[in-house]
Amino acid sequence: YDYGGGDVGGPIAGDLLEGSWVNMSRPNYVECLGKNDEGDFMYTLGRMSFDMFQPGNLICSVQSTHNNIRIVGEKEELPKDVPSSLKEEVALLSNSECDSSAKRPLLRSYDIAVSMTLEPLESVGQAEPPSATPSPTKRMRAIMAVRGYILPDPDVPNRLTVWFTGGKLCPAKLANQDGAETDDEDDDKCEMKHSASEEDGYGGFEEWTALFSKGKWRKTLGERARAMAAKLLLGADIPNKMEEEGQMEYHLHRPIGGHSKIYIDVLYLDDDILIMRGHHGTIYAMARSCVSQRYRNMRLKNQTS
Repeated sequence: YDYGGGDVGGPIAGDLLEGSWVNMSRPNYVECLGKNDEGDFMYTLGRMSFDMFQPGNLICSVQSTHNNIRIVGEKEELPKDVPSSLKEEVALLSNSECDSSAKRPLLRSYDIAVSMTLEPLESVGQAEPPSATPSPTKRMRAIMAVRGYILPDPDVPNRLTVWFTGGKLCPAKLANQDGAETDDEDDDKCEMKHSASEEDGYGGFEEWTALFSKGKWRKTLGERARAMAAKLLLGADIPNKMEEEGQMEYHLHRPIGGHSKIYIDVLYLDDDILIMRGHHGTIYAMARSCVSQRYRNMRLKNQTS
């Protein structure tokens, strides 16, 4: 494999790894429910969000995944929420006497933005749920953002230890709400736009509010047990209401992680391409966002010519 110049934990490769990446392969995680009529893989909202968002049994189809990676260089930027086994290692990075030019582990942000659609049950061939269980009446576009960090594993070359400290779920703005284009660098924000519009049969903010407003649904016994476990084990702040703009957010104050526990292996890295393998064996083939945009423009040009 070509790693693009040195171990990915060092300063040389850090210049390549940093940036905005777009997953070019369709994400196929564990507990997949199959595909929708457009070929997108489907999961429950609980599976996609570590059971942080409710109702957890909502079905989501995943359209795209974006990763934003940048070097965390300032002491003030160091995360406060770190797995217990990594706290000492991360604390050493704040030592003001460290020579920034020396080769030492680089802490990086590892933020993920997932563009997905909340699917009505009938659109995926399932029966209507009991009245107490909510289900969208229209497809609804959403953005789920996850905040995380990566740190090189000192014992395994080109392995990056991962942990997550929080995330949010919010409705994505539809294309007909604003004619402006959205830059790929902002893909982790809730303002990310989609080609769908309300005229295409997608629900808007009113449908979103009707689905997620407090009192519209009740947690099952299993959901209550998982929420209690998350609070006790992860120090989770789980959202119990929807903000006015439709956003819901959670925080993990005792995140799971540590070397050889949750990680990604970098299989290939150059100026434009990043290929990684997760600890469950999933392969992620990613292109730098500017390259992905070029490919997309070329496809559109070929389609219209």
